[in-house]
Amino acid sequence: MTTNYKIAVAVVSTLIVGLALFGIFLLFQKQVKKPGPSEPLPAPSPASGFELPPLPVSPPAFGQLPQTGTDDAQNYGGISIETPTAGSLVTSPLQVKGQANTPQGSVSIVVKNGNQKVIGQGKASACFAKNPCPFSASVVFEAPETQTGTIEAYSPSPKNGSKEYLQIIRVNF
Repeated sequence: MTTNYKIAVAVVSTLIVGLALFGIFLLFQKQVKKPGPSEPLPAPSPASGFELPPLPVSPPAFGQLPQTGTDDAQNYGGISIETPTAGSLVTSPLQVKGQANTPQGSVSIVVKNGNQKVIGQGKASACFAKNPCPFSASVVFEAPETQTGTIEAYSPSPKNGSKEYLQIIRVNF
């Protein structure tokens, strides 16, 4: 009977070890869940002591506006300069026209010469709605020291004054 007893103890011990390993396997599977076809992969975490900077968020071009009436359209903001076009020959006073949809409801216009010196400034009213609205501003600028320059259109941030939705057009004087 001692042989039968030893065999029974060995079988029971093997079953207990097998069940314990199976339980550990199931527990591990719950913790390491593989994403299915509809689930996105988890974002990698940064190495210890190294933080990843946030990605810049820029609005889509006006040709990519959300459909009117969608919830996403209410959160859209942006500026598009229609005139003058890039490379245009401009003179003072400068007429700047475009489309805008900004939370502050305004567009600031800055004319700079090729040395980045501000030679003129203006402001236009805009809107903040589901669709962009037209804006127009007349900007008087001093005689430039260079033959080229830029026109910047942006919406000033109420938090820190940064240039939100900045658009830059290169022009000739």
